[in-house]
Amino acid sequence: MATTALYPKFEKQIGDATAAILRTRIAPWAHLNSGKPLRPAKHDGSLIAYEGVTFDGSPRLVFWSRYIEPFLEDLATQQIEAAASLARERRVDVRGLLTEIEGLLL
Repeated sequence: MATTALYPKFEKQIGDATAAILRTRIAPWAHLNSGKPLRPAKHDGSLIAYEGVTFDGSPRLVFWSRYIEPFLEDLATQQIEAAASLARERRVDVRGLLTEIEGLLL
C-alpha cells in the first residue's frame, strides 16, 4: 500500500519519541534493585522515590497504575495534532495520514 508523502517524517518522529520514552521513563526501572535510589519523574513533574526494594508491591502498583500512560497519551495527541496541521498545510490527504499515524502509534 502506498503511503502519504508525510509518512517518513512521522515514522521518524514517532520512532524517536517512543525511543526517548523507553530510555528516560522505562529503562530506569530496570535498575530498581541496583542499590541506588530510583527517582523517576511522573508526567506532572512530581518524583517517585524508591530505594532498596524489589519490584513487588508498591513499586509494581506505581509503575502499572498510570505512570507511563500520560507520556504515551501526550505523544499521541501531539503527533495527531501535528499530522493534521501539516497535512492541511501541505495539502496531503488528512484521513490517509491520520490512518498512517494510527498505525505508527500502535
